[in-house]
Amino acid sequence: MQIFGFLGSLLGYVLWGAFYLLKDFGLSIIVFTIIVRLCMFPFTIKQQKSMAGTARLSKKQKEILELSEVRNTYTDEKVYQMTLECNNMVFRMAINEADLLGEPAVGRRFKGQVWLQGRVQF
Repeated sequence: MQIFGFLGSLLGYVLWGAFYLLKDFGLSIIVFTIIVRLCMFPFTIKQQKSMAGTARLSKKQKEILELSEVRNTYTDEKVYQMTLECNNMVFRMAINEADLLGEPAVGRRFKGQVWLQGRVQF
C-alpha cells in the first residue's frame, strides 16, 4: 500500500503544478490527463503488440475435422476418435470421454490433455 501513497502524492504534485501554471482547474485536469496518457503510451503499444501476437497464434489453432464415437472393448468406456489440424499438421487421435473438456463436434476447437507418441515425418 505504500506504493499507492507514493504514486498518489507524485500525481498530486503533477496536478498541482498544472493548476499552478494554468490557474484553471478544468484545464489543468485536461493537461494532467494528457500527461498521464503520454506516460502510459509505451505500455499501451506493448499491450497491443501482445494482443496481435495472440490473435495470430489463435489463427493457427485449428479445429476438429472428423469425429466418431467408439466403445473401448476392454474397459467399455466411450472414446472419441478424431482428426485434428493444428499448425498445418493433421493428427489422428483417440481420447477417453473422461479426459475431455467439453463436448467435441466437427468445426469446434479441441481442448484436452493428450500424450502423443510416435514419429513425425516431414
